[in-house]
Parts: sequence; structure tokens; C-alpha cells
Amino acid sequence: LKTQPQECLELGFAHGKSSCYIAAALDELGRGRLTSVDLLSSKDRDPNLEALLERCGLTKYVTIAREPTSYTWFLKKKIQERSVNGGRCEPLYDFVFIDGPKSWTVDGCAFFCADKLMRENAWILFD
Repeated sequence: LKTQPQECLELGFAHGKSSCYIAAALDELGRGRLTSVDLLSSKDRDPNLEALLERCGLTKYVTIAREPTSYTWFLKKKIQERSVNGGRCEPLYDFVFIDGPKSWTVDGCAFFCADKLMRENAWILFD
């Protein structure tokens, strides 16, 4: 709440408990957006993110994205989408939460890619 992020990114959400906490903070601020990214299989969890957000009344703050193999593909596409002016990536996020598989290959790549998408004075949290 203190840093008042506008655009948040969560990489790895499983059932969505952390997504609800972040969305609740945005709700308290009265603005902002969280993009939560995980595997396609997360849709089959019980409860899943959609169910928890609905139960908490926080659906309007969260965009859900799912990838077949890793959220690093989401990051790759987002970097491509935001790299326009001579290839420079335009930053987007004020806060990034990396809460995924806790592996060097996935999360090391995620950190490198997320850094390209982070605004000045943005912050990153690892679990």
C-alpha cells in the first residue's frame, strides 16, 4: 500500500491465495491491476484462482494468463509486445512477485525478463 503500485505481475499463483492478497491491496487503494500468470493446469485446481477472486469480490483487479509450459513464455511475449522504439522495451510493472517452481532455469530467466519490464523504482519479491 505504501508504494501504491499501478501495475503488478505475479508469476505462479497455484490456487491464488497471494493473488487475492495483492488484489485486496489494490482494492484498498481503489485502483491498479494485477496480471497473474501460471500453467494451463492451474485452471483445474480446487479451488482455482477464478473461484477465490469471485468469493472475495476482487475479480475486477486481476487479469489471468495461463501458459502451456512456463510463465517465461508470457514474459517473452510481453517483452516483444512492448519493444517498439528501436527495440527498447517500455517498462510496465511497479511490482513483480515471482512465486513459481523455485528452479534456477525458470526463475533465473524470469528475473532477467521481468527486470526488462519493470519501471524505475519498481520492486520484486521472490518466494
